[in-house]
Amino acid sequence: MFDHMQSADTEILTVERAFLGGILLDRGQTLPPLLPQEFFSDRHAQLWERILDLADGVTAPELAQALADHDQLDAVGGGAYLAQCIEEGWMVIPALVPRYAALIRDACRRRLLKALGRDLAAQGFNETEVGRRLAEVPGRLQAVEPWSASRTWAAYRQTLVTAPPVSTGLQILDAEISGFLPGELVVVGGRTSHGKTAFGVHLALHAARAGVPTLLLSLEETPALVTARAVAARTDIPYRRLASNPLLSDLERQQIDDALGELDDLPWSVLTVETLRALDEDTVCGAVATSQARMVIIDHLQKITTAGESRQYGVERVMNRLHAAALRDNRVVVVCAQLNRESEYEQRAPRLSDLRDSGAVEILARKVLLLYWPCRHDAARDRHQYQILVAKQATGGVGTVQVRFRAETGAFWEATP
Repeated sequence: MFDHMQSADTEILTVERAFLGGILLDRGQTLPPLLPQEFFSDRHAQLWERILDLADGVTAPELAQALADHDQLDAVGGGAYLAQCIEEGWMVIPALVPRYAALIRDACRRRLLKALGRDLAAQGFNETEVGRRLAEVPGRLQAVEPWSASRTWAAYRQTLVTAPPVSTGLQILDAEISGFLPGELVVVGGRTSHGKTAFGVHLALHAARAGVPTLLLSLEETPALVTARAVAARTDIPYRRLASNPLLSDLERQQIDDALGELDDLPWSVLTVETLRALDEDTVCGAVATSQARMVIIDHLQKITTAGESRQYGVERVMNRLHAAALRDNRVVVVCAQLNRESEYEQRAPRLSDLRDSGAVEILARKVLLLYWPCRHDAARDRHQYQILVAKQATGGVGTVQVRFRAETGAFWEATP
């Protein structure tokens, strides 16, 4: 009997999490007429109370902020628990949200009727009191209108208006891949010291300058070093000169001050291990889930620690969670990833198979860009010559884009004939 009751409790908790996640996934969803007290879990009741305050169209970042404002975020499990709800809600397509709401209402009805039965047996209520208590039991919920192709298409077109493709900052690359589309998971692969971090900072800065709210999750550098990279790219002062803090000229100090002022005005933010305090998958995915950024750049994948003995399955789980985060919020998620060292030994351009844990990374990414700096293998090559290999594109072809790169400042620009 106890095992059956425990199983029923676990089931309704799962239903409630999936329902809440489904609400956060579909911004156009009309909120069902549930009350916070109808939820079995107190934590879910708090989440629903804040969702009701925010009304239709609530997003995970908005909910996280509202919870924080009411000092409830830690009590409900933080961003990691919101991410769990959203991931379980991925199975709840919009047409199923009313059905899940009905399950929550029915479970509440059963609990109230059982409580009424116990009270009747213990206290012997008269008919008037029984009728009053029965009237307090909420009625069953009815399903709403089904999925509509025309409404879905109209909503998608509206999304493209409010969240157009994000430029890479390189017109020749944009022409090849049509920029980064809302809902895309993009992988940028590169060998150690081949400009992978510099390219991630370049993408973040260009998106922010275009007015796109951007989050850079740097999992291997301090905030100071990320700032030095951004200043170097803006001022053309070598990164090492900034990072090592030598004597600077008056002109350089003025350039730095101007760059810092511009960076402070941009709609971007930087999170590092100092801020996150941990690099486990729940912390990183929770930070992505609760961010309000339209573009998130993670540098880099291999720094994220995963649970379980199999690293391959752990990476696949992380990629699935990041892919869900991109899809549910119509945002771009860019993941920088290391390449295996075999290609370095062979001194050649990288291939898809060179990606570490390539199975999970390659399959889930909508686009894969591989970075190649030829002079690292051939000292006679121009140090500014750089290649971006479009190794995978779900809606287009593959090919190689020639650009220019200055390693000293991390700057990328168009290659001219």
